[in-house]
Amino acid sequence: MLRVPQTSLSQRLRLAILCTACLSAALIGGFWWHALVDANDAREEALSAWDARQYDLARHVAYETGHDLLSGLEQGRSLDSLTQEIQSRLRTLPLPFPETKIFIWTRTTTLLDRRLTGAQSIPLNTLQNQQTQYGGDLTPLVRAAQDGTDGYAAYRWSTAPPLERASWASIRLPGDTWTIFLSTPEEVVLKATTAAATRQRNLAMAFGGSLVIALLTVLYLRHLTLCFQALGDRETAQQRQAQAEQQAEELALSFEGMPLPQALLDAQGTILRANRHFCDSFALLGTSGTQPPACILPAGWAPRSEPLQSALQEALRNGHARAEVALPSPGGQQRQYMLHLSALRHAKDRAEAPALLLGLVDVTEARQLSALLEESRRLLEDRVLERTEALASANKQLEKSRRRTQALLDNMADIAWLKDAAGRYISVNAPFAASLGLHEPQEVAGLLDSVVLPAAGAWLARTIDQQVVHSRKPNKVDQPINIPGEGLRWHEVIRTPILDEAGLVVGIVGIARDMTEHRKMMDELKASEAELRRLNRLLLSSQEEERSRIGLELHDSVGQMLTGIKWLVESAKLALGKGKAAEAARQALDKVVPMVQRTEEELASVLLALRPKVLDDLGLVAALHSMCREFEQGHPGVLLVQRVEPETVPLQAELRTTVFRLVQEALNNVSRHSGATKVVLILRREGATLTLRVGDNGRGFNAHAEHPGLGLHNFQNRSSYAGGTYTLYTRPGAGCALHFTFPLTRGAKAV
Repeated sequence: MLRVPQTSLSQRLRLAILCTACLSAALIGGFWWHALVDANDAREEALSAWDARQYDLARHVAYETGHDLLSGLEQGRSLDSLTQEIQSRLRTLPLPFPETKIFIWTRTTTLLDRRLTGAQSIPLNTLQNQQTQYGGDLTPLVRAAQDGTDGYAAYRWSTAPPLERASWASIRLPGDTWTIFLSTPEEVVLKATTAAATRQRNLAMAFGGSLVIALLTVLYLRHLTLCFQALGDRETAQQRQAQAEQQAEELALSFEGMPLPQALLDAQGTILRANRHFCDSFALLGTSGTQPPACILPAGWAPRSEPLQSALQEALRNGHARAEVALPSPGGQQRQYMLHLSALRHAKDRAEAPALLLGLVDVTEARQLSALLEESRRLLEDRVLERTEALASANKQLEKSRRRTQALLDNMADIAWLKDAAGRYISVNAPFAASLGLHEPQEVAGLLDSVVLPAAGAWLARTIDQQVVHSRKPNKVDQPINIPGEGLRWHEVIRTPILDEAGLVVGIVGIARDMTEHRKMMDELKASEAELRRLNRLLLSSQEEERSRIGLELHDSVGQMLTGIKWLVESAKLALGKGKAAEAARQALDKVVPMVQRTEEELASVLLALRPKVLDDLGLVAALHSMCREFEQGHPGVLLVQRVEPETVPLQAELRTTVFRLVQEALNNVSRHSGATKVVLILRREGATLTLRVGDNGRGFNAHAEHPGLGLHNFQNRSSYAGGTYTLYTRPGAGCALHFTFPLTRGAKAV
C-alpha cells in the first residue's frame, strides 16, 4: 500500500477544508441574502398596505370633521366653538394603535398637535424652528398643511426617534384649510402585520438551511478527516478530528445564540435540543457546566395538540410547515405562537442527528391588535350609519322649514330675505330677486353678499349683519337701493336676529320697505313746518312792533291828554273863589283828580303789558326785575325768589322778547290758578345754552289732560319759535315747574 507523505496529506487536507468552507459559506450567504431580500419585500409591502389603510382612515375622519364644521357654520355656530368641540372629539377618537397620534394644522396655525408640542393654536413657523433645532424632516407635513393636499409619507420628528408613517387629508373651509394628520411609528406597524412574522420565518429558514449546510460540511469534513487519517499519520488525523469537533461546537453555539425560540426535533416530535430562548419561554430547566446550554426536558415530552401533529407530518412530507398554536406561558396564560418547522433530513432511528428544526414566533399582541382593529372598524361603520340616518332626518326637517319660510317670504310685498349666521342667503322673495334684476329667487340661494351685491353695498350689508350677530339685537337703517326701471329709491331696512334655544344667533331675517314717498312727504312737512315757524316769528315780531307802536301812541297821546286834564282841573280849583257854589265845584273837582290818577296807573299797566319800555331801554334783566317788583306789590302774600345773572347772558332782541313773555305768562298763571305761596325764577347761562326755570309750590294740575290750557300752548309755541325746548313738571298737589333751554348764537347783543 502506497503511503502518502505527511506533508502532502496535510496540504491536501487544508486545501479540501478551505474549498469546503468556501462553498459552505457561499451557500449560507446565499440563503441569508435571499431571506433578507424576501423579508425586506414583505416589510415594504406591509408598510405600503398600512399607508393606504391609514390614508383611508384620515380621509374618512376629514370627511366627517369637514361635514360637522360646515353643518355647524350653516346653523350659525361660531368657528371657535366648533373648533373646540371637534378638538375634544378628536382627542377621544379610537385609533388603530395607542401609539397613533392625530394632529391638525392649518396654513398658518397648529390647532391640535399632541405629538410634537402638546400645545394648541401655535404658529406654523414654530414647527420649522423645531425642525432646525432637532434636525427632523418635517418638509412633507409643512408643505401639505400650506398647500391643503391629501397624501402620505414617511418622516422623522427628530434625528433620534424611528421613522413615522404619516397620512393626511385636507378640509376646505371658507377662507381657510384644515389638514388632519395621522402618524404611526413604523415599528408598531410592522409588529401588527405579518412582515415581522415573515422576517422571522425567513430567518428561521435561512438558519435551518445554514445549519443543514453546516452539518453537511461537518460530516464531509469528518469523512475527509477519516480518509486522511487512514492514509496519514494518526496524530495528524486526531488534530483534524479536533478541528471538526470545534467547528461543530461553534455551530451549536450559533444555534444557542439565535434570538428566537428554537429547538431540534426528531421524526416523532420529541425535543432533542432547545436554545435558551426556548427554555425561558416555557420555563424549562437548563444545565450548567462547560457544555453549551441545553434544556432538561421531562421524559417523553412531545407536542400532543392536533395542530402540532399536523404540522409535524406536513414538514416530514414537504420539508417545511407552518401552524398557529396556543401554548402556556411561564405564568400559566395561553399565548399564540406561529410555528415554523423545517426538515433537516429523515432520521432512521432516534440515535441519529435531529430531523426537524422548530422555530416559534409570539403573535399574541398581533392577534389582539387585529381584533381591536376589527372592533374599531365595526364601531366606525355603525357610527357612519347612524350619522347618515340623522343627516337624512335633519335634511327632511330642514326642507320643510325652508318651504314654510319661502311661503312666508313670497306672501310679503316688501323686499325680504333670510340668511344664515355666516352671511349666506338661505331664501329670498320675488321682490328681492326683482331688485337685483333676476327672474327666480332660487338664483340667490347659497350666495354671499360679495357675489350678489355691488362692492360698497356688500361691505355695508356684511358690516351690519355682523353687528346684529354680535349684539343679538335688531338693526334699522335707511339706505338707497337701485331698483331696475325705477332708479334709486330709499328703503327702511330692518334686520332681526334669529336665536336658537341656547340663545345663539343662527340666522338673520331682513325686510326692506320702500320709504321714498314717505320721505318726500316728510321733507314737505318739514318745509311746511319751517315756513310756519317763519310766519309765526313774523307774526310775533309784527305783534311786538304793533304793541310798541300802540304803547307809544297811548303814551304820547292819551298819557299827555290825561296829564293835561289833571293840570286843568288843578288850575280850575285854584281859580275858584269863595262861596257855596265855589265850594261845591271844588269838591267835584277833587273827585276828578283821583280818577285821572287811576286812569294813568291803568294806562301804565296796559303799556307794560303791550311792550315795557324798560325792555328796550335797559335790557332783559332790568325788565324782569321791574316785572317782579310789580308782582310782589300786587301779591303781598307770595314770596318771589329770583336769580337772574346780569351782564353774562348775551341775547338777541327776539330771544329777549321771548324770555320776557314766557316769564310774564308764567307769573300770570301763578297769580290766577296756582294758589302758591312761593315762586322761584332762575335765568342763567350754561355753556352755549340759556336756561330759564320758573317754579311754584301751588296746587299743580294734570299735564296729560285732554284739553290743556291756552297758556301751555303759548309756552310750547314761543319756545319752539325761538329754537328752544320746553319741559313741564307737575302733578296734582305737587306744584308746577317750567324748564326752558335756548341755544345762544354768536354776535348776540348783551342783555
